[in-house]
Amino acid sequence: MGAGAGQAAANAAGGVSGKATPERLAELVAAALRPVVRDEIREVMSELERVSGPDEWLTPEQCAARYGGKARWWRAHADEFGVDRRGDGPRPRLFLNAAIIDRRRAG
Repeated sequence: MGAGAGQAAANAAGGVSGKATPERLAELVAAALRPVVRDEIREVMSELERVSGPDEWLTPEQCAARYGGKARWWRAHADEFGVDRRGDGPRPRLFLNAAIIDRRRAG
């Protein structure tokens, strides 16, 4: 960083007086890093989706058709397979994570 850039950063951090507060410095650092971190997160998420594919969620009926057994068994054991309960009523719809089921079956 050149002398001019250093002075510009000091002025931005503390105004004309040159007194930079820790809070103002933290704001400047956060603002500068925000786009970099956002881009890194997007890159990592894209790579994860490429490698593992998006999550696939199955109903108990779909689990029974794909893996065997009865839908009622899959409902009773839903908590073991990363269940996602959708709905606020006493009987929400259940969706089980196929990746978790596949890992359990393989190992």
